[in-house]
Amino acid sequence: MTQHTPFPSLIQGYRQFRRDLDGVKRVTVRTASRHSFRALAFLGRVGLRAEEKVPSEVIWTDSDEEKVTLARPRCNRELPEMITKRIGSYTLRNCFLTVHHGVRLIHPGPVPFDENNNLLAFALRPKPYPNPFIHVPLSSLFRSLRSGASRKWPTIPKACLLTNAWNRTYHHWVADWMPQIAILEHAGVDCEGGDLKFIIPASPAKWQLESLKLLGIPDRALVRADGPIFVEQLFVPSFARREVLEGDFSVVSPRILRWLRDRIFKHGGFDTTAPPSLKVYVSRRLALGRRVVNEHELEPALKDLGYHIAVTETMSHEDEVRLFANARIIVGAGGSGLANVVFSRGHVKMVEISGHDERCKYPDSNSYSLTAGLGHDFSVYLAKPLKRLAVARFDLRVDVPDFCKYLKQETE
Repeated sequence: MTQHTPFPSLIQGYRQFRRDLDGVKRVTVRTASRHSFRALAFLGRVGLRAEEKVPSEVIWTDSDEEKVTLARPRCNRELPEMITKRIGSYTLRNCFLTVHHGVRLIHPGPVPFDENNNLLAFALRPKPYPNPFIHVPLSSLFRSLRSGASRKWPTIPKACLLTNAWNRTYHHWVADWMPQIAILEHAGVDCEGGDLKFIIPASPAKWQLESLKLLGIPDRALVRADGPIFVEQLFVPSFARREVLEGDFSVVSPRILRWLRDRIFKHGGFDTTAPPSLKVYVSRRLALGRRVVNEHELEPALKDLGYHIAVTETMSHEDEVRLFANARIIVGAGGSGLANVVFSRGHVKMVEISGHDERCKYPDSNSYSLTAGLGHDFSVYLAKPLKRLAVARFDLRVDVPDFCKYLKQETE
C-alpha cells in the first residue's frame, strides 16, 4: 500500500496556497461590496430602494399545507446550538408563483429593477435572507440610474431568473435555484417548449449546464446574461426555502425538493427500481475549507468498511445524481457536497463531520435541515477544528479509530 507522507509536496502546497488565496480574495471583495452598498443606501446618495413587496399578480399558489419535522440528531458530544434551536415540528408558508411586468435586468449579475428603479429583491434571494444588496454589483447599481436606455436593449417576452451572487455555490444552486423549475412545472408553466427563457450567468459552470439539461431545459431556452436585457414578463417562483409560521427562520421545502428529484429522475432516465445500497464518503480535498487534514489516514479505514470515496468536483452532474440516488449511507465533512442528499431515495443515514469549540463555531444547519426535513437519519461527529482563514473555513482533524467506532454505531 502506498505510504502517504504527513507533508504535501511543494507543488501540492503551492496549489493549496493559490486556492486559499483565491478564497481570501473572494471573501474580501464580497465583504467590501456588501458594506459599500449598505453605506450608499444609508446615505441616500442614489435613488435605489429594495422592493420587498410581492408583485400583485400571483398566478399560482400551492394550496396544500406542508408540515416538516426536524428530529433531534445524534452526536458524539453535546449538540451545537445551531442545531438544537432548529429541532421541532413546523408548518411552512406555501410556495407561489408571481409575474412582474417591465423588468430591466442589468449586468453584471444580472440584477432586476422595475420601471421605477426599485431593486426587485424577491427575485434575487429567498425572503428570510435579509440583505439583498449582497447580490448587487456596484457597476449594476450605477447602470440602473441611466434612464431611457432600456428601449435599446434586447427584449424577451417571458423569462425566469436563475442567478444571484451565490449561484456558483453548489448548495444554493441545488436548494434555491434548481427547485424554481420544479415550482414552475407544478404551476402549469411549460419549461421545455423554449418560449420561457431562463437567465443564467454569463459564464455558467459546467455542472450548472448539465443540471439544467437533466431537468429537461433545452439549450435554446438558456440566455447568458452578458449584457442588459428587458423582460416583458418576469416569472418569479417563491423559492423552495420557506419561512416557518412559528419562528423566525426558514426550511427548504421537502415537498419541492421531491418534485425536483422526481423531475430529474424522469428526464434523466435514471433506474430507480433497485434499492439503494451504496455507502459514500464525500471528500472536500479540493475545497477552500472544512477539509479533513488527515484524510490520507481516514480513507483507507473507510474503504475497509466498504465506502466509496467521492470527489464530487471531478464528477459530471449526471454521475453525481446517480451515485447519491443509490446511496443508503452518506458521510462527509459539512459542505455543498452533502446537498446531494436531495437526490437520495428510500431511507438514508447521513453522518456529517464538523467542528465546534470556543474558537470555531459549528458553521450552519443546512445539511441537518435538508436531511432531517426529508425524513432521513442525521447525526454529527464533532472533530477537532483547526483555525484557518475564517470561522466557516476551518479544517478538521479526525480521530480515525474513534470516528470509525462512532460510524459503525450510527449506521449498523
